[in-house]
Amino acid sequence: MGGSTDDRDAGLPSTRIRPGTALALAIAAWFVVFVARLAGPDDLLTRDQERVAAYVLDIVENGNWLAQEDAEGNFASKPPLFNWLAALGTLAFGDTGRVAMAFPSWCATLLCALLVLGVTARAFGRSAGAWAAILYFASMLGLRQVLILRTDALFQGLVFLAALLAFSAFERRRSWLPFWIAATFATLTKGPLVLVLATLGLLAFVRERPFRPRLREHALGLAILVGVCGAWFLAANLATEGRAWQKLIVDELVGHTLGTRENASPPGLHPYRAPAWFVTRLLPMSALAILAFVRVLRAPRIGAPASRLERFFAVQCLAAVVMFAFASEHRFEQLMPLVPGAALLAGHELSRRIAGLSSATQARLRVGAVAVLGFTAHAYLSWWDSRTPPLVQSRNVAEFAAELRPHFCGEERLHRFDAPRGLDAHLARFERPLEGDGLRTRLAESDRPFWIAVVDEAAFRAQLGDAAATRLRVLRRHPYLGETTLSILSDQAALPPASPAPTPPLLPLGAFVLTVSVLLGVAVRRTLATLRAATD
Repeated sequence: MGGSTDDRDAGLPSTRIRPGTALALAIAAWFVVFVARLAGPDDLLTRDQERVAAYVLDIVENGNWLAQEDAEGNFASKPPLFNWLAALGTLAFGDTGRVAMAFPSWCATLLCALLVLGVTARAFGRSAGAWAAILYFASMLGLRQVLILRTDALFQGLVFLAALLAFSAFERRRSWLPFWIAATFATLTKGPLVLVLATLGLLAFVRERPFRPRLREHALGLAILVGVCGAWFLAANLATEGRAWQKLIVDELVGHTLGTRENASPPGLHPYRAPAWFVTRLLPMSALAILAFVRVLRAPRIGAPASRLERFFAVQCLAAVVMFAFASEHRFEQLMPLVPGAALLAGHELSRRIAGLSSATQARLRVGAVAVLGFTAHAYLSWWDSRTPPLVQSRNVAEFAAELRPHFCGEERLHRFDAPRGLDAHLARFERPLEGDGLRTRLAESDRPFWIAVVDEAAFRAQLGDAAATRLRVLRRHPYLGETTLSILSDQAALPPASPAPTPPLLPLGAFVLTVSVLLGVAVRRTLATLRAATD
């Protein structure tokens, strides 16, 4: 990707920004969103995050690294790379806090922001790179991605990396093996959709010249992907007696593609959702990206490498939105892999439109944008979004768990009847819900004190039976949602004695912090070198 851009070709004034300043702005944009997410209300009960937390706890508590399941015994719905990384963070910190469990997300978004900064700056100048890194977080999805306990943020970064490697391999006739390695990690995160998303941008060059695939490289790369992912899949399938095949292939891959899953809609039933979500859920970044789409696709054939990069990501975003529009399942998190490419386009578009302003004015605008980003993130997450029922439930469960955790951090365990799985995650315990005969048997045969978390106390006592129910008393109640409460029932007169929280093991924590610090240090150094080589 060359240093000449259509900005300079048009004779627009350049904007000087130091490499260190551009890097600081990108890190600051990530940091203000990270702090806003950390200070905001807990959201574990939203977007299936409590299910992913159960997968991580299955590794941490039960040692199930090969194949994970949730508390109800359902096989994990995605491959295990995110779960593995989240488990490493949890084991290192000795805790199931948001920073520990969401380690793959906050680390991936920081690295992706640096990658967006470096690639955009190299192609379009440092000012465009700084704006792209800021705009990468400037949307509803951008605010959510930093501490989300889902595979989306990690998958997003790997898709963006794979797309850049595919563009480089095609444009510069470089090896395709790095692309296949990135695609392998992405497949281990969320499946083979990366092969489509990362190469859609090449449709921009179909008419330009014939593709000349390097069959040996692609064969070797495909062998790496199939070998690594297939080895895990076969081992997991054998260990779970075919459950991996049923869940990942039949339910997820085929079910999502054809709409054959239970309660799924047929493909193409709601084609307006994906485009509408791209416009609304990615504002204000999406507005600038759409302007870039129009400019790039209306322009005549442009030979500059920087412009070809824009065409690549413009076609990738538009083709992916069309593909998602006709999918059988519609969730706005599906658009997350498109955020880095859209941010690249938006950052360049914004830098073009304000290029006539003085350097001092632009510097103030960039600093102001980071400040507004932090304020908006805090206002949206802590005030506006926190009033929604799922966030109210999540906050109440987190508060109740904080009250209960000192009593259940030792040998005694809190069982669940119909309480949310998020309660287990906050207590750092993998617990299967008790109901029906299992509940009565457990209570009758248990020679240890018994505590259980209940939402619907009447249904609980009805399943337990009058004789057993009379043994239990309510020890604690806590608001859950509206008039509903979370209750702790027990055959004891009190909760277990409070115990001091366990301290994290210093050696794993130190090794983890050192490894992450080295990784981020290398990324920062490489980004700074790219910024120094980029022109203003």
